[in-house]
Amino acid sequence: LILSHLIRNAKSHDRKRILSIIAKTQQVKTEKEVAWIITKMYEYKSIDYARKIAKELKDKAYKIFKKELTFLSHQPARSDLETLINFVLERQY
Repeated sequence: LILSHLIRNAKSHDRKRILSIIAKTQQVKTEKEVAWIITKMYEYKSIDYARKIAKELKDKAYKIFKKELTFLSHQPARSDLETLINFVLERQY
């Protein structure tokens, strides 16, 4: 998601360089190239975009959980599932 957003939104010269770097095997890519791509992910707001989409999906999952999965009333399974929904975005790296 992040990389596809970056490729779609990057300026032509950046897109060419991104595509050339990602075409390389992992063994051939340099740390400097990977760092450059990560910098571009921030510059083009690709990471923010992915976080926004992830939050939207989390909120949708939570609504479904609260509204349509009421049959899951057995504890601790219900609270564990609710914790997992929230953990996806709120975890610390």
